[in-house]
Amino acid sequence: MIQGKFDEETNQLFFEISLVAADGEVIFADALLDTGFSGWLAINSQDLDFNWLLVDDEYPMKTARGEGTFNIYIGTVQIDGQEFNIPVVAGDEIPEIIIGMEWLKTKRLVVDLAAGILTLGFVLISSPNRNEATGHDIKLTPIEIPDNSCEVGNLNHRFYANLSNKN
Repeated sequence: MIQGKFDEETNQLFFEISLVAADGEVIFADALLDTGFSGWLAINSQDLDFNWLLVDDEYPMKTARGEGTFNIYIGTVQIDGQEFNIPVVAGDEIPEIIIGMEWLKTKRLVVDLAAGILTLGFVLISSPNRNEATGHDIKLTPIEIPDNSCEVGNLNHRFYANLSNKN
């Protein structure tokens, strides 16, 4: 699970991701979660210095600004401690690093701004290490439930699982 940040001024959700260059160098970056973007990752061409494999240099796409052609790379991204090789859209008009809807097919997004919760991935809402009343250590472990998306537990220990991602 990764913690996100909510920009109250712009009402945008950001998550820290790691971009992995072909030589193994890791660059940390804040990425905007854009539910209007149907892909995995989009980045400005001038920020793309990772020696990723170019697979298409004239890929047509519709954007909020109209139609355009973009470069498509196979890039490596680390999210929530896992590494993914994904298609990356690159273009001159992309203002910032964007993660799109494809992530929500494999990770669970939990947003509760009133409670200060913004997470992407396997989510443990509360995780006390010690029950102060009994003095016992508490170890919470994920469990598999046949439902694709579920909540189990009591008010003190709530688990949310996305079982469609078996990575």
